[in-house]
Amino acid sequence: MQIASATVPTLNNTNTTDVRATTNALFSVPKEIASLNSVFGEPFYERTSSNNTGSEVVSLSPPVTKDSYSGQGFIKGVGNVTHQGTYISTYFPRGYTSVGEGMIFAENGQFLTFTAKDTGLADREGNFIYKGAMIFDSNEISGQLADLDNQIGLYITWAGNNGTVWTKTWLWQ
Repeated sequence: MQIASATVPTLNNTNTTDVRATTNALFSVPKEIASLNSVFGEPFYERTSSNNTGSEVVSLSPPVTKDSYSGQGFIKGVGNVTHQGTYISTYFPRGYTSVGEGMIFAENGQFLTFTAKDTGLADREGNFIYKGAMIFDSNEISGQLADLDNQIGLYITWAGNNGTVWTKTWLWQ
């Protein structure tokens, strides 16, 4: 899952459902971003890279996987951050849903935790798009990350069939 993205997409070939074979999803990523920008302004957080750090099949009926990831990104007013999380995905014939949790670490040692939920679709070319929401929790008393305590982020994660993965997250204020 990904959360400021709870999800990082992975195609698990052991699943009994191949969402690419049954989904004719066409997504316009620029339209999705423009729509969120028009309501919430520019994204406050962008995850620019992601690596799968573990994956396991939890169930075959229904198909469920548990995946972990780490990544790098940038939060406005904070700077460079690292991101790690774990999510559980349930696969359906036309897509999947994921729930997850994770942490975002600033270079100064401050951190946020989050929980997230999203839905995902894959197109026939193997590109994935996830749309979701996350709730941030900061244990910090002061500092830039303290302001994000109990805030809600709306995000889009894109995972291209070429290995490109990014997430853009907007604050819902």
